[in-house]
Amino acid sequence: MTTLEHWNRDELLEHAVLDAHGMLDEVDAARFSRGFAEATPHVQAEIVHIQEAAALDPAFMSDESPVRSLRLRTIARVMHAAEEATRPATIARIGREVSRQAQLGETRALADELESFRADAQAVRRAQIAPVPLHLWRAAALFFAAALAVTLWFNARQTDVIHSLADAARTGQFNEEVAKLGLGLGGYDFSGSTPVLLSATAAAPRATGTLHLNAQSSTIVVLAFGLQEQSSIILRATDEAGNSHNLGTCVVRDGACAAQIAMVATEEFGQVLELISPKGEVLLRIRQS
Repeated sequence: MTTLEHWNRDELLEHAVLDAHGMLDEVDAARFSRGFAEATPHVQAEIVHIQEAAALDPAFMSDESPVRSLRLRTIARVMHAAEEATRPATIARIGREVSRQAQLGETRALADELESFRADAQAVRRAQIAPVPLHLWRAAALFFAAALAVTLWFNARQTDVIHSLADAARTGQFNEEVAKLGLGLGGYDFSGSTPVLLSATAAAPRATGTLHLNAQSSTIVVLAFGLQEQSSIILRATDEAGNSHNLGTCVVRDGACAAQIAMVATEEFGQVLELISPKGEVLLRIRQS
């Protein structure tokens, strides 16, 4: 730091770059301001040109965005400068007096520049968050709706095909199992019959069975599983008066039986259908409605 009271032209030009970047201390900054104010217009123009070139030099520019508090500090400085400019001047002041109009003009220029910066920032922000045109949203919505409709249609068709294959496989497997259990049941049309579930009794708690009534062929198919080893079981019908009628027999093999019995008249069905063991025990039964 030089000890001269007033800096000459060379010293002012030497410290112009440091002043432009705010790198002078308070004493040197005050001397630079005083020397700049007392310099000739030609020297002042040179200093301003050097400071403008230094301020626009990319080497001294930062890639980081300023902090959000910088805007508040800048506004506070502008307001403080405006308040200082509107205060009454003191009776006496040491140093060169600056006119009030010049101070107001400088304050207005700084405020206008700040307002311009704020307008530019708002324009950039609006451009960054500009909404997508409405017709693009509509086109995207129509595209996704069409894609969803096609997907649902294919899923529905695939579900129908899967159900058809499952029904065919289940029917084929069922016919094969029934054909193994009873002779002559391989060609029976179970799809045209009405299944009736039989309930187990205490004599055969693990037994299950169904009756398949086919009105077209006038036949009844008896299917029972989980039976104990019996030579045969009897399908018996009991009416309201307690009269019993044996409708047919079914041979038990490996705990299961399957037999096709000719359907009798409807009045002989009675109210109760039962599967009876050779000992007279009721194994499975159903009560007609």
